[in-house]
Amino acid sequence: MKLTICSAFKAGCIGMLVAFGSPAIAENFAFGVAACPPWKHGEDEAENQRMLDMCPRDLEMMMSALQERFDVTPENTMTLIQDEATPQNLYVQLNALRETLTSEDTLFYYQMSHGGVVPYTYQGYQTSGEIFALYSAEEPANFNTAVQDGLWISARDLRDELYALGEITGANIVVIIEACHSEAAAHDIIHNPFLHLDAENRASFIFSANADQTATFNDDGTGARFTEELVDAIRSAPSGASLDDIFNVARMATHRGVMESCNAMDPEDLRYMYSNPTAYFENCTQEPAYFDPRGLMLDVIAN
Repeated sequence: MKLTICSAFKAGCIGMLVAFGSPAIAENFAFGVAACPPWKHGEDEAENQRMLDMCPRDLEMMMSALQERFDVTPENTMTLIQDEATPQNLYVQLNALRETLTSEDTLFYYQMSHGGVVPYTYQGYQTSGEIFALYSAEEPANFNTAVQDGLWISARDLRDELYALGEITGANIVVIIEACHSEAAAHDIIHNPFLHLDAENRASFIFSANADQTATFNDDGTGARFTEELVDAIRSAPSGASLDDIFNVARMATHRGVMESCNAMDPEDLRYMYSNPTAYFENCTQEPAYFDPRGLMLDVIAN
């Protein structure tokens, strides 16, 4: 696997972070991971192509917004897109960050993938929880073994890696997860053996949807609704706005947007949704959530 410095956003490029200046100078970093598998919609080539286009589009928007408003330089930006977005490559990059981040720094970690709650094996025992479908060229033969087969990553495994990174480096970490049912991961994050609230570093987690909700597309189906709203909120925020302020704008816009989209459905489709409460609340009430036990989002400020 070739590692190169990323000065622009392009599929298949992995950025090596280069530290400049004194380690005592605070720097912001951004690490984006986006996986839209080509098999998601089966024989529907148009839907598959839309998904393939979505990952680089949304990842570029997010990385660009973080660069613009949170002083993340291109040299401090790294991405894993599509076929590079595997658990193995993710672990390589997180390990590299252990040599780069300092206790003065803040890392923004953005991940876009499919997500759901399924059984899987964690550290040798059977459990169930949120998993993230990172890239695989073919659909896994068994979803329940995709984590242990190294194709997908569980919220618990990602949690452990990120908290270990914070503990080793002392850096603060802002995690943004764009995935269906992503807030289901909050339970695993809270009940985490690595979660030491008295540690020097802090971590916050932003989820695109509640545990029982899908993460919807924008109105024209070209991108993830919450990512688009969060990017818009970042770019339009006044100077000095906190990430907490920005999130709340995006949360409300996402919730209103998906409800307006559902209300604009064909009347027959809407009647079906109204008559199936589970389907309605899962698909028409998306409301992003966050877990920020030590108020990191209050202290991350837009320039």
